[in-house]
Amino acid sequence: MRGRESGMPDIELWEEFFDPVEVVRALSDLGERRRCVEFGCGYGTFTIASAEFDDVKEIVSLDIDDTMIATTRRRLPGEHEHKVTLELRDFVTHGSGLPDDWADWAMLFNLLHIESPVDLLAEAHRVLRPGGTMALIH
Repeated sequence: MRGRESGMPDIELWEEFFDPVEVVRALSDLGERRRCVEFGCGYGTFTIASAEFDDVKEIVSLDIDDTMIATTRRRLPGEHEHKVTLELRDFVTHGSGLPDDWADWAMLFNLLHIESPVDLLAEAHRVLRPGGTMALIH
């Protein structure tokens, strides 16, 4: 189920809104972020920033839009490709496909405008290990 559009701007303007490395640093716990699930990769802004950290070993980044998956794949530096799995997936309707307690941290950035935000939060909670970090921007 494609969520309500948020009016996402062009990539150049979008990238001016955030310091993505600082956002990841501030909203995750150093040494406690081995595995990450990202709900909605968008342009790959936070995917790429997350992959830059040495303690991040695996990122599963989901998006319903094949253009966003392709954009993120194209922008991802080659030295970080091995860390990132990009998956075209309707995670609102079908969940993330990840097992319970899989992730050390979850990123839900700029998605709480969708029709079922509580369901999305519940799915993120399900895949997050006890004591893990749920990072939210809205």
